[in-house]
Amino acid sequence: MKPLNYDNSPCSPTSSNCVIWQGPDLHIIKLCKGDTISDVIASLATELAIVMDQLSITNYDLSCFDLVGCKPETYQELLQFLIEQICLLQGLSTTGTSTDGKTDDVLITVAPCFIVNGVTVMTLIDYVTAIGLKICDIVDQIAVINNTLNEYNIRITTLENAVIPTYTLPSITVDCTLQNSPLVGAGTPALPIDQILSILINDDTYGYCALRTALGLPVNLNAAVLSQCILNSDIQLSTGATWSTNPNWDQTPTTVADAINNIWLVICDTYNYLENVITVQDTNTVNLTLSSTNILSAEVQDSGWQNLNGFDWYGPNIISQRPRARRIGNVIYFKGIVMVPLANAITDQPIVWDYQQPSINTYAPLTSIKPAETGAGSVVINSGGSITFNQGNSVIPASVLPLGINLDDNYSFNWEMGWRNIQMVSATASITTSMLTTLFRPIISIDKKLSFQLVEDIEQSASSITGNVYGTSLANNLISNVQVGEYVPFYRAATSVMNSSPLANLQSVQLRYGSEVALGDVYTFPFTCQASDKEQVGGFGWIKLDPYSTYISPCAVSIPTPNPCAIP
Repeated sequence: MKPLNYDNSPCSPTSSNCVIWQGPDLHIIKLCKGDTISDVIASLATELAIVMDQLSITNYDLSCFDLVGCKPETYQELLQFLIEQICLLQGLSTTGTSTDGKTDDVLITVAPCFIVNGVTVMTLIDYVTAIGLKICDIVDQIAVINNTLNEYNIRITTLENAVIPTYTLPSITVDCTLQNSPLVGAGTPALPIDQILSILINDDTYGYCALRTALGLPVNLNAAVLSQCILNSDIQLSTGATWSTNPNWDQTPTTVADAINNIWLVICDTYNYLENVITVQDTNTVNLTLSSTNILSAEVQDSGWQNLNGFDWYGPNIISQRPRARRIGNVIYFKGIVMVPLANAITDQPIVWDYQQPSINTYAPLTSIKPAETGAGSVVINSGGSITFNQGNSVIPASVLPLGINLDDNYSFNWEMGWRNIQMVSATASITTSMLTTLFRPIISIDKKLSFQLVEDIEQSASSITGNVYGTSLANNLISNVQVGEYVPFYRAATSVMNSSPLANLQSVQLRYGSEVALGDVYTFPFTCQASDKEQVGGFGWIKLDPYSTYISPCAVSIPTPNPCAIP
């Protein structure tokens, strides 16, 4: 319906949904402060309807009274009728006196709503008077409710007829690249609030869900914070004081920010500590280097190939075959050719040995046989039957293994055939070459000495019997024993029966000497040499060290290795 004040000026129509009740809470009608006027009027109207329905005479069944005359038509007539019926039941007169002559001021048990201070009875006159007052009060309340409902109805109608206002969401200027989100489209600095809210929740780059995926749930972040393993009583590396004394240290971290703060403090403490205390120490296997920018690098200890001591008498054409050693970690490798130096007949010092095919072999034409025992590179001839190189000193240079550091054991290798090239001249001055042979057993001792053991030494060491009888083992078949001027054997001559025989069964062994054919040049040995004698093996050798390696103890003190590139 149209409100009564719809056209009243200067009032502006407003929806009752926008007006709230500021009065006290009315629990009797279930009304609370802050409810809209629409709710207030609806509650009052509902309660009024209930009251009016309860007061309606038609709701009461009076058939039990068997009324013949007019029935009560109002609530007041009904109440008066009920009072009269009660009086009759109590033996009271409805005109002021009872049937037994007593007055009407008798006590009546009252309804619960009339009980005051625990008194449950009233005189009939007081009870009727109280009921009347109560009814009048209800009538007055109904009148007030009706007036209020009329006013609310006017306001509600006014609000319902009011024009619905339009509302535009405000835009906000953002400066964290939200405008680049695909949820927005073309970028613009100012975005509506709803778009910003959508981005902050759903965007894969800027949204809350993306952030949660990257950071983890709050329970995970809390668990990460609580996983701190450094306690307040632990010691700072750089200062030696406990962490609890650091003013920047959070002793009870509860947030990720607290944890990050403590993490950075520990990192900086470690950095400051390591910046000043990191030192490197080489091992026998690894060479460590710490640069000025705290870059730690590691290289395998490698000395490079270094010349063995005591072989400076090698000539320029054979220098590439000079004996060498190389230490990589705890292993020492060897390579090159070892010769026994020939002695100069006057000085007893080593004669330079040089070799280059086909025309250079400085030892081949020489007829001396004694090993050099004097001067640099000379050998020591041991009485038992061996020779030791480099005047009996270590052959491994300090650039490979420093002085005072020895091998972990003595190393003996297999027997090797050593030989010496010789020249022989026939009666017609024809020159040919051959070789003498012997057996050497290389030995590298724990104190880094290199020796050649001869068969003589083995033949004599098996018994405690003294004497110099040796040369009795079958190994002597490989050892040269020649006399000057005697004829040389020709094993490949057709008449030599050594390796094969034209006849079966037991045959005499024949070997041709002097020449290969009956009418050829006759060759004789140019010098005498018993190659099983340690005193006569000068110029013998050609022993390759390439298969040999030795070791140092891995538990030895750290052995520094010089830079091989700096070693001349």
